[in-house]
Amino acid sequence: MKKNHLLLFILLLGYLGLKAQETIDNPPYKFRNTALYRIEKVECTDQDTKVYLRTEFIPGWWVQFSKEEINLKDNLGNRYRPLALEGAAWEEQKPTPASGTDHFIFTFPPLSSGVTSIDFLEGKSGIFDIRLTGDIPSVQTPLPTTLTGNWLTTDGSNRWTYGFYPEFVIEGNRFWAYEKIETKGKKLILHLKSEGQHRQLLLSEQKDGYYKIGTSRKTQRLYKREDYRMEQVSGNQAEKSFFQPGSKAYIQGYIRGYDPRAGFTSGIIYNNNIVTEEDFPTVVALLEDGRFSAELSLDNPTSGNISFTPFNLPFYIEPGDTLTIFIDWEDLLQADRYRDRRFKDFQTLRYMGSSSKINADLTKAGIYIQREGNIHFREQAKQLTPTAFKIQAMQKLEDKLNILDRLNRQYHFSPQSMQILETYIKTDIATHILDFATTRKYFQNEEPENKILQAEVPQDYYDFLKEMPLNDPNLLIPYENWVFFNRFEYIPPFEQAYKISAQYEVSGFPRLIETEWKIKDSICYHSLQLEPNLSYDIIKIRDLSTNLKNLQRSTADSLVALTLKEVKNPYLRQKAHYLLEKYCPREIKASRALPAGKGADIFRKIIAPYQGKVIYVDFWATSCGPCRADIQNMKPLREQYSGKNIVFLFITDEKSSPINDYNRFTADLQGEKFRIPEDEYNYLRELFQINGIPHYEIINKRGEVVNTAFYRQNKSDLFDTLIEEQ
Repeated sequence: MKKNHLLLFILLLGYLGLKAQETIDNPPYKFRNTALYRIEKVECTDQDTKVYLRTEFIPGWWVQFSKEEINLKDNLGNRYRPLALEGAAWEEQKPTPASGTDHFIFTFPPLSSGVTSIDFLEGKSGIFDIRLTGDIPSVQTPLPTTLTGNWLTTDGSNRWTYGFYPEFVIEGNRFWAYEKIETKGKKLILHLKSEGQHRQLLLSEQKDGYYKIGTSRKTQRLYKREDYRMEQVSGNQAEKSFFQPGSKAYIQGYIRGYDPRAGFTSGIIYNNNIVTEEDFPTVVALLEDGRFSAELSLDNPTSGNISFTPFNLPFYIEPGDTLTIFIDWEDLLQADRYRDRRFKDFQTLRYMGSSSKINADLTKAGIYIQREGNIHFREQAKQLTPTAFKIQAMQKLEDKLNILDRLNRQYHFSPQSMQILETYIKTDIATHILDFATTRKYFQNEEPENKILQAEVPQDYYDFLKEMPLNDPNLLIPYENWVFFNRFEYIPPFEQAYKISAQYEVSGFPRLIETEWKIKDSICYHSLQLEPNLSYDIIKIRDLSTNLKNLQRSTADSLVALTLKEVKNPYLRQKAHYLLEKYCPREIKASRALPAGKGADIFRKIIAPYQGKVIYVDFWATSCGPCRADIQNMKPLREQYSGKNIVFLFITDEKSSPINDYNRFTADLQGEKFRIPEDEYNYLRELFQINGIPHYEIINKRGEVVNTAFYRQNKSDLFDTLIEEQ
């Protein structure tokens, strides 16, 4: 009788549409593009769905949830809006506890019948393919699970030599596809191909989990599988000529575990030439399987970052080299959690190539040695005299060099790495000291009675320059060192040259510049007591990049000849003539056609509706103050040309112009407006060599990029000329 009652009760529950609670603890997921939270539990009933969220963030910072952005999406395509939030109020900025973790419960409507997985979404961030039934299907691979991953040498160097993955193999700085795999007991023969080349690898598994790997039994060496806590690689770097103008370098790599739902499908490298003051932003193409690649134009070794917003992968590369980089997605994702710093302490980061040792050394040092900032200059300028600030900064220099010495003893940096790092540290401190002397002037009006703030910078303030490596070409390696040369170029002692030269009667612009440099020479070698050095010669060439613009060719020839009188370095002399041809060519073209490529394709699509019109293109962002100011200042000019055959076109990207700010600013903005994905904007940066904004281009009625140097007219006259052209 009791059994019949129980059966009736179960049947009644089913009839009423009710079911017992189903709980999934720590559900597996396929991918996430945020490190700020994890799903601890999902509870499903016919009344609702509860998602238990664990947040992991910086203690003292805050988390905030918007009811408009939070939602679930199931594998059938249905979306569910939240009903309730426990642990905080909607839109509340709740501080993160000292532990760095907190817990929240989100209630959603009940899931539809047949749902097997869900996405937990917050705007564009989220955790995808959260499994409610079963596990995440494993990637099919022809390799044994004991082989998949990265393999390092066992000779003490820990050099990354092989990467075996389901889709391909990384070996010899190259990606290889599988042709055939043969198994003979515990031995494996991999037949590989890459761009017409073929390779055979023989692998023998050892009892301790190691593998012997080589192209034959004679070349086999013992390798160990990577441990995330292993030290960086070691090795030797062959010496090369520092300057190799017109060279190329190739960066490639693999983000294991990447998924296009990361929110980006490309990266960018802000490459530059410090000597010529040219920017060469370069797009890093990223495939769906996580492989990426980019070709750089280099005259000398460089270090920088691959920016996969919001992540940065550090690198060092030399002209003619190929560098391969590996990192695991979950490791890269740590940067999302530690937003109070440029996160660098990656555990899976590996480099392959002739510069792998230097990359490893610079990356390891970068974790412990940070660049100096100027965010505290206002307070320091009011409390420290220039001399006191310099003493403090030089003590920082000594401290950082001591840290470098300790790191060297621990990780055995190469001599070349040590030289690069020492130069980097000294230049950074030099920039810091020069910056302070310039910046404090902007604060003097705030406290006119502050004697410390009003004190003049003494002449001996700059005597620290005698201790700086001004003759070391390694100064040109870090991308950021353009700041040092800019500050050195415009130090106050050199400003005296402009005042003194004004007292001379000089015929012609070249002679005026020559007079100024003669005065600067005297200041450099006598007042500052510096020896002739590479850095000083570099700022002479950099000065040409400014002064050559808009000169007649004959005048430009004279200026270059006079500038090079005291410059002996062959590379610098070559770049001076390069700048001459760039800014004052013997034959100046009025315009140039857009080249072939993805960036040009994106741009052509944007301007297609305005074919036959002159187009003034403004690259801008709501987060850029000068951009907004220029747009406002040009309003009268836009009104002047209203109704004429010219279009004012504004292009920004989704990252640097948040949608609410964008809508507010552009509400009354006359013109054609485009807010495009950052990936597309990266290609436009590369196309027009945009490292900074605002940036402007003019397109004529034939769809060609206008060379404004050809016309030598102000904006309104140039617009009239282009409108009248056929």
